[in-house]
Amino acid sequence: IAELADQERLDSLAAAAERLHAARRIFCLGLRSSHPVVAHFAYVMSFLGEKAVMLDGSSGAGTDAIRLATAEDVLFAVSVAPYTKLTVDLARRAAA
Repeated sequence: IAELADQERLDSLAAAAERLHAARRIFCLGLRSSHPVVAHFAYVMSFLGEKAVMLDGSSGAGTDAIRLATAEDVLFAVSVAPYTKLTVDLARRAAA
C-alpha cells in the first residue's frame, strides 16, 4: 500500500487517467480471471458515454474490433501472471 504513494507511481497513474480521458475510444481487454475487472470498468464507462469497447468473445473473434483502433484510441488491458499470450500480443500491437 505504501508503494501507491510513490510519486513516480502517482505520476504514471495520472498520465494514464489523462490518456483514458482524452481517448476517442477505449478498447477494453481482460481475459480469464481479469475479465470481471475489465467488464466492470466498461460497464461504469458506459454511464459516461459510449467510448468503451469490450474486446471479448469465447471464439476470440471479439478482439477483432481492435483493427478499428486509431492513434486517438487507447487499449485498457488488465492481466496477471502468467499473462495470456493474446493479451501480451494485443498490447504490443497497440503500443507499436
